[in-house]
Amino acid sequence: AAFYEASGGGVTLSGGEPMLQSEFATSILRRCKAEGFHTALDTCGQVPWRSFEQALPFVDLVLYDIKQISPELHRRYTGASNGLLIENLKGLAERGAAVEIRMVIIPTINDAREHVEGAAELLAPLGNVVGIRLLSYHRLAGSKYVKLGKENTMPEEEPPTRERMLQVAQWLGQHGLEVIYPQAG
Repeated sequence: AAFYEASGGGVTLSGGEPMLQSEFATSILRRCKAEGFHTALDTCGQVPWRSFEQALPFVDLVLYDIKQISPELHRRYTGASNGLLIENLKGLAERGAAVEIRMVIIPTINDAREHVEGAAELLAPLGNVVGIRLLSYHRLAGSKYVKLGKENTMPEEEPPTRERMLQVAQWLGQHGLEVIYPQAG
């Protein structure tokens, strides 16, 4: 508690996917709120809504991943539909939950203007998006796959250029969205 008071920080549940253990996650969040800690939940949103319903009363900020706005491309690159995560994102908006979107920008996969514009058209009207944090793709996790004896499924793409990241930020900003990209300055 002393550390959080001095730093102004709080507790973030991340993973994997913390909502896959929603009862446990909710229990931790409830305890943290009882202690007066700021709480955040880092999620991809690909869980049943009841998981969010339990946890939301104890969450100050939801960190929410948007990987690909196109349903077909989302399925191709992640193996799952994005329907549930979009439905849950809208549910969070209906309940007024503060959400920070996290977008990892991967060249040739989700950096095209139509993807960015599609994401902006979904996010801008929600009213609960406090910012979109742009993250540059990197391939650092590839070596972890190898060490675990698993197939490296990471795209072979190079990280996006600073110029491309600034372009993506500009496209999102044109929709009135707050963009968080520290390298912009």
